[in-house]
Amino acid sequence: MGISRRQFVSILSLYGVASFTGCSPQPSAVSPLIRYTQQNKKFPVEIRHAFGYTSVNTLPQRIVTIGSGADEICLSLGVMPVGISTTYWGTDSKGYLPWMVEYTEQNQLSLPPVIPLFPEIDVEKIIELEPDLILAPQSDISRALYRQLSSFVNVIPFPEKPWLTPINQQIKIISAALGQYDQGLQLIEDQKQQSALFKEHHPQLAQKTFVFIYTDQNSPHLWCYSRGDQRIDFLESLGLTLLPIVANMPIHAGAAAVNIGIENVDLLNQADIVIASFPSLESQEIMQRHPLFSTLHAMKTGGYLGIHDPSVIMAMLCGSPISRPWLLKRLLPLLLTIEQNLAVSH
Repeated sequence: MGISRRQFVSILSLYGVASFTGCSPQPSAVSPLIRYTQQNKKFPVEIRHAFGYTSVNTLPQRIVTIGSGADEICLSLGVMPVGISTTYWGTDSKGYLPWMVEYTEQNQLSLPPVIPLFPEIDVEKIIELEPDLILAPQSDISRALYRQLSSFVNVIPFPEKPWLTPINQQIKIISAALGQYDQGLQLIEDQKQQSALFKEHHPQLAQKTFVFIYTDQNSPHLWCYSRGDQRIDFLESLGLTLLPIVANMPIHAGAAAVNIGIENVDLLNQADIVIASFPSLESQEIMQRHPLFSTLHAMKTGGYLGIHDPSVIMAMLCGSPISRPWLLKRLLPLLLTIEQNLAVSH
């Protein structure tokens, strides 16, 4: 099942009844993200989001996830959703991402039903699943859809901006909603320790600057991702440093990214490593022959990595405790090759 280029960009711009949902006036960004009324950090718990607050009063039993990563965080906490959204991009023909298939097979679990996100989310399918909580902290749920869904079920959308919720914040939101806040903090600590171990084993990478871009043969621009984007946060957790000129550019409204014209590709020549993602192998091959794009300094030094595999790109967008190990197994050999190339070129 294919998706349009517009949907691809949307993905890239990366994926007892809990009783009362309150849509209060726009919350203050400085108000607590998670608020408990009791000391045990269980229930009731109030979670702030972009459209107000959601109160979860009892342990939810039937959870639907929308967007990226929420299903995987639930599984990491031992909770299987009754339904998960899918983009059918980077997935198998049934809509399942490869690390989810791998994880459920290893743990002898059945995969839950999928809910297509495009061209619009299947609300009827959600109703059929009879959820008592919808988790969507890394999504682009609109206010209208939030109101529609919250008319029959508790909904927890993104806290501030669509698709820009850091993985640690996602884990805190979801673990609090499931009554497992301390376990969520442990997941965060585990990922922190894994990053520290990676940096200890690969200190050379910690000295390297990088950029991560998206483009295709039909675009006159390079979309350069900045801090706050899941891909950048993941790579910096491995010890790489975002190229300062990109980090200091004003980001595009509604996205942790900046656009530069391809005629200014030389701005990226200070980067030791350039990782470029493309919508297809054909697009990648065409761009790598482009008279301007092909002048990237990283192409000459062996510091360039082109990616067109949608599963790898989706794994970088997720950054969850389940997708991260799957991604590292595939990305690490490529990064080590770059590390060796740069050592030779210098």
